[in-house]
Amino acid sequence: MSDSIVFDRRDFLKLVGIGVAGAASGCASPPAEKWIPYLVAPTDILPGVPYWYASTCRECPAGCGVLVKAREGRAIKIEGNPDHPVNAGGLCPRGQAALQGLYDPDRVKSPQVRENGAWKPISWDDALKLAGEKLGEASRGSRGIALVTDHATGSLGALAAEWAAAAHATHLVYEPFAHESLREASRRTFGRGEVPRYDFASARMIVSFGADFLETWISPAGFARGFAQARAGSSPARFVAVEPRLSLTGANADEWIACPPGTEMALALGMSRVILEQQLGPVVPEHGALLGSLAAFAPESVEKQTGVPAAKVAALAKEFAQASPGLAVGGGIAAQGEAATALHAAVNLLNYVAGNVGRTVRFGRVPNFDAVAGFGEVQRLIAAMGAGKVEALIVQGANPAYGVPAWAGFAAAMDKVIFKIAITEAWDETASSCDWCSPRPRSSRCSTPRRRGRRCSRWPAARGSSARGPRAGWTTSRRAGSRCISAWGAARTSKRSGASRCRRVACGKRSLHPPCAGARPRRSRPPSPRGRAAQLSCSTPRLRFTTGAGPTSRGSRSFPIPRPRRCGDRGSRSIPRPPPGSGWRWATA
Repeated sequence: MSDSIVFDRRDFLKLVGIGVAGAASGCASPPAEKWIPYLVAPTDILPGVPYWYASTCRECPAGCGVLVKAREGRAIKIEGNPDHPVNAGGLCPRGQAALQGLYDPDRVKSPQVRENGAWKPISWDDALKLAGEKLGEASRGSRGIALVTDHATGSLGALAAEWAAAAHATHLVYEPFAHESLREASRRTFGRGEVPRYDFASARMIVSFGADFLETWISPAGFARGFAQARAGSSPARFVAVEPRLSLTGANADEWIACPPGTEMALALGMSRVILEQQLGPVVPEHGALLGSLAAFAPESVEKQTGVPAAKVAALAKEFAQASPGLAVGGGIAAQGEAATALHAAVNLLNYVAGNVGRTVRFGRVPNFDAVAGFGEVQRLIAAMGAGKVEALIVQGANPAYGVPAWAGFAAAMDKVIFKIAITEAWDETASSCDWCSPRPRSSRCSTPRRRGRRCSRWPAARGSSARGPRAGWTTSRRAGSRCISAWGAARTSKRSGASRCRRVACGKRSLHPPCAGARPRRSRPPSPRGRAAQLSCSTPRLRFTTGAGPTSRGSRSFPIPRPRRCGDRGSRSIPRPPPGSGWRWATA
């Protein structure tokens, strides 16, 4: 017989109370959601119709082209742009997850200032006034201003350089992975300090000396697309990976050769010696000098350093020279040591003696790293901040407090700066050490519609964000031969027409948006006091809303609607038809 369980009165009431509380919490209604009706909808947005905007991914310096899908002013999906030369429609997981940062609940939503060790939200007017006063004092003082930006190209990079020159500030473009060793090796071997452009699609044999080009190296999305093309067909390209650790790139290789860390350079030089000695490649003018400099890298000597058999070194060199054109790449973890520049120089030499330079290794239309500062410049800035020579520091889009090695002492030197400003997307290590912080718009906010003609477009700010375009930065786009400048975030809206306005700098005129298919907006007939509509001269289907006629009425308005097919296709089923009695009708101007 089991023992009976005895509860006293106090414990029994406690259990009953817990049960009642649990039942009440489970039956509670969900939190109410506040829905805002679209009473005054923008003229360039149709509910239920998605818009595709062309933009550039800035999750890494590769700059892949993306297409952002938006509905009702909110981005909902990011895909690769098939017309972009970098990625040709491919997109890595970081680019696919860029929307997570756009709607991150912990992002910086408004300007804030540090008071008594705590962050306090302030208005834009107060924030700009405070920043202007502090920067004005720093520019007039004996100590200077330092501006640290991320690897931004185009109009934003030009704007940062012009602002630094006007404020007499030190401008430093910081990029944690700037491929300094690769650029230095290219300068020493080819006389051009650039990152070469590698054509994986045209290579018949690929040898990687630690370069994880399918993961994070330079442009993984574009390299993966080219690698897939090289491996397709009846005669796929052969891929050999030489690395001490089996990476994701090495797992896709036909042959994986394990070697001790730091010995990849010896294997590359040994292959170059075999090609020169047996004259397996094209004739080079420096044949004798190169063969003499590689006397210490015979296959037998390479075997002692790397553990790779001498016969394997000779066979790999012969196969690489015969598979014309081939491609040898080096980098990744193998290029993070003291011999990083020597490894890249050895890989460049292997491509040169095999005849790959100009075929699969090209210079021209290469990734732009010219403005990126070297680590020596970063160290000079750290020394200036530590000596008290910098009164104000502005960090835009970079996180040097995390990216710079701890032994360099960037965080300690940054604490000695009197006033520090951070323009960032999230609360990173650098922003947490600053005195003034403001949100930075993401690349998916300022976009260009994917049409033949380019135009300035209005990209709504994310919900809960107070970022303003003129106070966060500017971007440029070209349309009809003139340069238009539109602000990041929400552009100014005309109260008269409800269309976004932008100022055309070249001609000083203003234009109404949205134009259709790149056509210059112009009136097809002179305006009349009876309220005739202003038409755009193109055959894009338009909807017209008639508001009446008379001296006091605004007349009828017309604007183009999204075209999923060609410009004149009015019979497309994906274009919604206006409901009867709604006041909307087709315009056939």
